[in-house]
Amino acid sequence: MLDPNQKERVVRSNFSKRTDCGALLCVLFEDGFWKVYKFVEEHNQELVERPDKHFLPTERHLTQLQKHVIHSMSKLNLGPVKAFNVMKTCFGGFEDVGASKVEFKNYKRQINLFIGEYDAYIVVKHLNEKKQSQPNFAYDYITDEENRLKGLFWCDGQAKRNYHVFGDVISFDAMYRSNKYSMVFVPFTSIDNHHCNVTFGAALLASETADTYIWLLRVFLKAIGSQPKVVVTDQDPAMKKVVSVVFVDTRHRLCMWHVMHKLSLKVGVRLCNSTNFKERICGVVWRDIRTPEEFESEWEAVIAEFNLEDNDWLSDIFALRESWIRAYYRMEHMSGLMRTTSRSESENHFFGQVCNSKATLVEFMTHYETAIEAQRHTYRKNDHESRYKRPQLKSSYKLLEGQVVDIYTKSIFCDVQAELIGVADCINQRYEDQPDGFVKFYVNDFQQPYEHSMHGVIEILFLAFFREFPKQYILNRWRKEASPNCSPELLISREYMTELDPDVQSMMREELSLYKDHVQSYTMKVQDMQIVAPPASSRDRFAKITGQYKNDKNPIRVPDHIMAEEFYNTFFNAFTSESSEISTVTPKTITKAINENIKHDNFYGTHSIPPTLESIEDYTWWKERFIN
Repeated sequence: MLDPNQKERVVRSNFSKRTDCGALLCVLFEDGFWKVYKFVEEHNQELVERPDKHFLPTERHLTQLQKHVIHSMSKLNLGPVKAFNVMKTCFGGFEDVGASKVEFKNYKRQINLFIGEYDAYIVVKHLNEKKQSQPNFAYDYITDEENRLKGLFWCDGQAKRNYHVFGDVISFDAMYRSNKYSMVFVPFTSIDNHHCNVTFGAALLASETADTYIWLLRVFLKAIGSQPKVVVTDQDPAMKKVVSVVFVDTRHRLCMWHVMHKLSLKVGVRLCNSTNFKERICGVVWRDIRTPEEFESEWEAVIAEFNLEDNDWLSDIFALRESWIRAYYRMEHMSGLMRTTSRSESENHFFGQVCNSKATLVEFMTHYETAIEAQRHTYRKNDHESRYKRPQLKSSYKLLEGQVVDIYTKSIFCDVQAELIGVADCINQRYEDQPDGFVKFYVNDFQQPYEHSMHGVIEILFLAFFREFPKQYILNRWRKEASPNCSPELLISREYMTELDPDVQSMMREELSLYKDHVQSYTMKVQDMQIVAPPASSRDRFAKITGQYKNDKNPIRVPDHIMAEEFYNTFFNAFTSESSEISTVTPKTITKAINENIKHDNFYGTHSIPPTLESIEDYTWWKERFIN
């Protein structure tokens, strides 16, 4: 009986190239010579013209270079089609690539098939290998009763060092769906001394429960070793409880950008677009310098003007105002994380390059490591410019401005320079000595609504005739020397060298330089002497790419709610129906049998292409994967 709810099976139209042509050439190797014993010249179909030769299947093959390009571009979250377009541009045309988009996509599909259900296992194994080679690397994971991955956290030594410098205020949220299993990506971030994002670690979570977040924060605390002063999160009601349970000495704040990002949805798009309500309410929220009383008065005035007293969402966020409005904790240092729209959009864009809803966990980890490498390269570039480039002094206070150049990074200097220029309008050099020993100073407009909170401090410094910044007002996290601009190995050597006599230091530098030159020369000699090995099989190439060289008896499995059935449905019937003895089959007959099975018994509605089988060992391995 037919199921009325079952969808109608869709069958694609296939055009065949076969015409039962009898043309052939038969040869025989005899007495050391090839002999033609049969030749039929007549064809019953048109021969392919030379300009169309590259469309023939026999002319379409991926070279090792092209396979390397596909994998390398995958690290940048660029798919096989973009890799093909790059190769087309490099080679000069489609006909010169030697393959089509289909071959590029099929190669990527074969890698994903190789990964299969071992996706989570490969990633955990990769992190474990990092732990073995990097003692300061930390990772942890949890699984359910079926050994399926529920949560995964990791951070390296550089992330830990960054945390101890810039980790006074951290942010984490779970708004990124990063892979095909819908696991949530949770990065821990802050702001470095160049006002750029810096990442302290990251996690993947299969579910967003309170217990999962408590596990994550405890693992993070164990890896990092100390609690942050302030944690900024989105408006998740469970977050407040979770943060208070784990970070008992930490203040919890809400991200202003996440709160205001919901404004149009909660109030109505028509109201925001047809009136100046959004402009008015954002002006009340984002303005930095005001007292709590001023904020409440202006907020209530805007709400009353637009008759929104009954809006539950606006009432709720107003009740939480002490957690996200700057007027209620102006004296707390927030490092810019409470935070501007451009800051949050920059962070979203950065991690958006990592996330891909169709990516495997192996691909995601590759994307993440590439992105972090780029982030740290940007930091070193900014650090280099701050150390070795001198800005132009523009204010009237060259002495203080010159000190700022030596103390702060380039971006922080620009902020302070703007303060020095702006505060000059407020300075009035008139002062009076008081009988009690104090000095009374006069300013032109002390109530002026300045853009930055540093104005008051700078005014006092000027009015008291200071000629240098007191050290107690200089935060180490904004200094040039906050984080050494070098590798951990070089950092250790520098710390050791500073304890030595200058003459000894000079001799050691010369010896180290000579040693480095010797190593480079020997490396070049070894490369020249290398013997070109025969090309590896598909399985060996995929194993090298993914890091999976042998199967585990009880591997960590991917989350069950999005189990990738296409890895099994495509070929399971094909392999189980192939009943021939292994010793009597060839890769050609195996591939033909699989193709016929998929063509005639495509129960699951998939049109995936079977893997390339280059040997009997390849066939045996693939068959064990899909049957067992």
